[in-house]
Order: sequence, then C-alpha cells, then structure tokens
Amino acid sequence: MSEPREQPQEIRPHTKSKRLEIEWGDGHISDFPYSFLRENAPSLPDRADASGIDITDFQPVGHYAIQMTFDTGESATYTWEALRNSDPTDEANAGDEEEVDLSELPEIEEDKIVEALRQVYDPEIPVNIYDLGLIYNLDTHPNHKVDVKMTLTTPGCPEAATFPGKVEAAVKSVPGVVDAEVELVWDPPWTKDHMSEDVKLALGIW
Repeated sequence: MSEPREQPQEIRPHTKSKRLEIEWGDGHISDFPYSFLRENAPSLPDRADASGIDITDFQPVGHYAIQMTFDTGESATYTWEALRNSDPTDEANAGDEEEVDLSELPEIEEDKIVEALRQVYDPEIPVNIYDLGLIYNLDTHPNHKVDVKMTLTTPGCPEAATFPGKVEAAVKSVPGVVDAEVELVWDPPWTKDHMSEDVKLALGIW
C-alpha cells in the first residue's frame, strides 16, 4: 500500500528561510520552498515567479490534505499525494539529476565545519564568527544535514536578515553536508566573554 509513503510523519515550516520540510512515513524528507508551493498551487492563477512570497498559515484538511494561506491573501489546498508526487527533491521529478546516495557521502567532520565558519567574518568586527563566539551550537544529523544556532554582536546589525544565508553557504561547502539550517537567536545575548582568548589578545580586550 502507498498510504504510509504519502502520509506525513512530521511537518516543519521554516519561516526564516521560507520553506516547508515534510518527513514522510517512509523516512523520505521533502523540502519545498514557499515560492515553489505558490508557483504550483492548485486552483490558483499561474505565477511564474513567486520569490519572496510568504505562507502565513497552515491548516490540515482531514487526513488527506493541507491548506496553505499566502501573504497575498490567496489560499491553496494540496493533497498529501500531490505534494509527495511534486517533491522538487524527489528523484522521480529531478529529470536527469540523480538523488544523492547518502551512503556514498563522506562522514561530516565537525572540524571541517569549524574551518569553513572561520572563513566568514562578522560585518562589524574584523574577526571570524567562530572565534568571535557567535556560533552557539552545531548539530549534525544522519541525513547529512547540519543545524546551526548562532547570534550576532547586536540585534540591530544591518546584516541580520542576510547573514545567516552566508553561514548556511559556508556550512554547505563542507564535504558530506547535503543541507544546512541556520537559526539566529538572541538569548543568551552575545558579550565579549564569548570571544576566544586569542581574539581577546589580538583586540586588546581583557
């Protein structure tokens, strides 16, 4: 029976990166950009480019579908079967592109992630974000995804909206990493105590 494959086990909206992650009954994880969901929304006028669009609400429809409300005021209902079959990460819809075989990927080495993060510099202080103490947590998962919790030196940083994308790109450059999710947090707030001793010495801070 195909039902378990087409029933979600967990639904994870990522509002900051504007994408919907669905883990299905067979363990497969789909990743739908909000723009993709609007561009392909059933019963709505075609929209060639929905980049930047947001989804403000998700509501289940029985056990077979989900209704999404976009920030344009439009709503669309996707059946689970339709979502599973239109999965942009699914091999069946990827044309000549082959699905990544996770068993063939190298193990993710945390020191390689740290090395990549040390190539990203804070927009206000000329120090890399790792030694500056902006990275609060790194989690690696069996599906070769990395979750990062980080902060910035001040909540009012002008690059707060775009900086996580730079960190995500750096993490994705590490061998073995298929996906990365960067969460910007403000608790606990960053202080100079988070800096490494070498950075404090270089900046003359004690």
